[in-house]
Amino acid sequence: MSLLRAIALLAALCGLVAAVGTSAAAPAAMWAGGDRHAWAVWAESERGRSGARLWHIPGDAPPGSLREGPDVGGVPRAMASYGSTVFMVFGAEEPGGGGAAGGEFRRVRRVEIDTLRAGVYGYSRPEALPPLPGDGALLGLAATGRGPVAMLGPGPGDEGGPRLLRLEAGSWQPLSLPPGLSSDGAARAGRGGGWRLIGLAGGVGIIEMGSSAAASGSRLWRWARPDDPASWESAPVAVAPGGAVLTAGDQIVRAVRPGDSALLLQLVRGDRAVDLREFGDVPPDAAVVGLGDRLAIVWREVRGPEAGARAGAAAGVKFRVRMITLGGTDLYDGPADLLPSVTFTESLTLALMAGSMVLGLGVLVVRPGLRGRDALGLPPGVSLAEPLRRMFAGSVDLLPGFLAASGVARAMGWDADASAAGVTPLLIVAGVTIAHSAIGEALAGVTMGKLLARCRTVRPDGARPRWWQAVGRNTVKILCPPLWLLVLMNPAAPQPGGFGTWVVVDDAAAGGAGRG
Repeated sequence: MSLLRAIALLAALCGLVAAVGTSAAAPAAMWAGGDRHAWAVWAESERGRSGARLWHIPGDAPPGSLREGPDVGGVPRAMASYGSTVFMVFGAEEPGGGGAAGGEFRRVRRVEIDTLRAGVYGYSRPEALPPLPGDGALLGLAATGRGPVAMLGPGPGDEGGPRLLRLEAGSWQPLSLPPGLSSDGAARAGRGGGWRLIGLAGGVGIIEMGSSAAASGSRLWRWARPDDPASWESAPVAVAPGGAVLTAGDQIVRAVRPGDSALLLQLVRGDRAVDLREFGDVPPDAAVVGLGDRLAIVWREVRGPEAGARAGAAAGVKFRVRMITLGGTDLYDGPADLLPSVTFTESLTLALMAGSMVLGLGVLVVRPGLRGRDALGLPPGVSLAEPLRRMFAGSVDLLPGFLAASGVARAMGWDADASAAGVTPLLIVAGVTIAHSAIGEALAGVTMGKLLARCRTVRPDGARPRWWQAVGRNTVKILCPPLWLLVLMNPAAPQPGGFGTWVVVDDAAAGGAGRG
């Protein structure tokens, strides 16, 4: 008998350790759905590094579409989506050196999407939001038009019910709980009960699980008015403990796992649940998300190296998508249509490069300021400035722009993470350089760099450039760098980006240089 007791005790301890390890370990996948977009994150250790990537399921793309988003660093513990924004809450962490005191915290990140054109989307860099407290279990995350809402269980030693928090004005503010919500959910959680926060159309809902394995005793609390989080109404709901609860529009869906690869989807309609579809080939880490009035099931298929890699996916890993309506009709079942992501920075950089090329070609074709023969001659007493002198002057003219961009970067905190700045510093450098150079040449015929290089800009009659000439030539100089090659290849030729002006030096300063 003592041996049997020892074996039973050992089994109980192993079960307890496994349960604790499972609750503390990061999930293999997490997902969130909305009316227009759905999202999923999987751990990516197969890429040879630890991390996780956000995958986007667009609602306005053909069924089966899957887009690669930014790397979010790890799999979150909860996700919620509203409109074109997805929020992520990660596991509890201890504050590091120099961090604010106050115990554990949970990192919160936000990613926004921009539809660049049909089928092409840009994703913002994951933005850090004020962290959530780290004490108490994370019972769910929802998103509303006024920000994300999180539900935390009682902390260690706390008594009473859970806490409901909403991110407002840069901090997590408490929201009122339903007055009739039971406060013994923590005690019932060990028997499959407890609470769960879900997102509903226009607000949030709290599912109060019954203590039994059946759905009896479960209730749904939801905001009676979406704009009034203090108004609650409740009704029985057929949601039994266990499984995943998600929403598609305002329809509650329960995803149950009868087996390792089996998935049963149920529509919850008040106090009864209706079986929608059952699948027998869905792996445990599949994402089951609501996308408007549809349901999407996405999972990874690990195959041999011959499967290849598309859109940055790990070699040998492909994605499969199954999409159905809330009536159970199949919309798509097959390999995911993968395309790489285009970030805001990349799209803006490409646009600037394309614009520079178009502007350069336009200048070469139109050749502004070079329409008359008199525009080709130099005034007496001057010679063309040598290319090296002009390049030195142009380099000096860039310094104020670099100083301004550096100051803005320090003020905005971009020095700690240069990727957060995007192309903004380049735009600042270009704008400052064009502005001060055009003003200097229009008023005095020189810029800071030309003053140091002892050269100046003149029209064929020897006068300083007009305002339109000063603005035009400096805009082309900064926005069309390839045109600088024309100066090096043939310095004496009329420059198409000069707008009928020349950069010259006095004959005495030129040291007897030949006239062009």
